[in-house]
Amino acid sequence: MPKLIESLNNLINSDTFCSGHKNNQNDFTRKRILPFHSLICLLLNMNNQSYQTELDQYFKVVNHLEIAERFLYKANLTKARAKLKYEAFIELSDHMVHNFYENFQFQTWHGFNLFAVDGSTLRVPDEKTISEHFGAWNSVKGEKPCPKARVSQMFDVLNKITVDAIISPKSEGENELAAFHFLKLMPGDLILLDRGYPAHWLFRLILSMNADFCARISCNQWKVVKKIL
Repeated sequence: MPKLIESLNNLINSDTFCSGHKNNQNDFTRKRILPFHSLICLLLNMNNQSYQTELDQYFKVVNHLEIAERFLYKANLTKARAKLKYEAFIELSDHMVHNFYENFQFQTWHGFNLFAVDGSTLRVPDEKTISEHFGAWNSVKGEKPCPKARVSQMFDVLNKITVDAIISPKSEGENELAAFHFLKLMPGDLILLDRGYPAHWLFRLILSMNADFCARISCNQWKVVKKIL
């Protein structure tokens, strides 16, 4: 595990990573209390507390203080976040997954990497820009429509690792998001699919990646399955 942490730390502190994930080339060029790498670490460490509490606790730890002091306000964090591209966290996740399978012993099932995919919907903050991106949807009867997202993940069920994750507008279907997951499949991967996922085009996509699948299928909807049974 220390090797993984060291690898992530090296990536976060690299000039290439910083320049590739800031919105403008002039961002994060001056010496600030919250530089690029500190912002990344702070956001990764956030634990559902208020922004101000997270900031105070972060600087308490990094400055080795016994009592938290106020170095920045939440408005400063909001301003810094606006300079950061969300793709930074996608690259960090991909880097972590790749590093795990390259450098650690991991469990398999009869030689297969056993993956499962599942999705859900969730409410996101009711703000103008968020609502414009995700769209507003009816919720409880009588309440006004609220923005909702669709989330999906491909999960290594034996090693308890999220191999890939996506958040998108609710208008995108689970199968469409699953297809993006499957573009990261490799030979030796076996993907498990629940009843809502089976589709000929998804099966073809999985096979085109030289991976395998095991799907739960309704025999009443698939004539070919009914013939086999």
